[in-house]
Amino acid sequence: IPLIGRSITIGTNKPDEILRAKLIGESFCTDFKEDNMENEYNVLSHINPLMENELTPLELVKWKIRNGNIKARLRMINLYNLASTNQGVVLGTENKCEENLGFFTIAGDETSDFEPIKELWKTEVYELSEWLVQNDLKTDRKKLALQSCIDAVATDGLGITNSDLEQILP
Repeated sequence: IPLIGRSITIGTNKPDEILRAKLIGESFCTDFKEDNMENEYNVLSHINPLMENELTPLELVKWKIRNGNIKARLRMINLYNLASTNQGVVLGTENKCEENLGFFTIAGDETSDFEPIKELWKTEVYELSEWLVQNDLKTDRKKLALQSCIDAVATDGLGITNSDLEQILP
């Protein structure tokens, strides 16, 4: 079964995130490309980046969440169009922790046709990934790609906190 993958960047993606996505895509996908949706985002968001300096800390967090939700929904539009074009399905990445905490965007990153890891706790996702690196992956490139994801600090990319854990915990 061909695996089509896309790294869909929109503005706030950090260089290490983009590099990690490229490494995963090129290592595991039969068709991988990088898509930039900055123009589409700018049309829809109607956001003046200069206003960021004029917001209170609470307004800034709300602004970042709203803009993050726009980005998640744009990515999902792109993925569903790609799946439809190729008579495919969209695979999701939501896990049990994210679902139970409501840590997702409605009609964005929680939307997919199939969720292979939805019943796994985040710790189980990491354990499964580590097992794959140690026992199943045959090439150093694939091992390096998956290990880079294991080692990365999990973040939603909104810039509200340095990690998902900091944002979720009081």
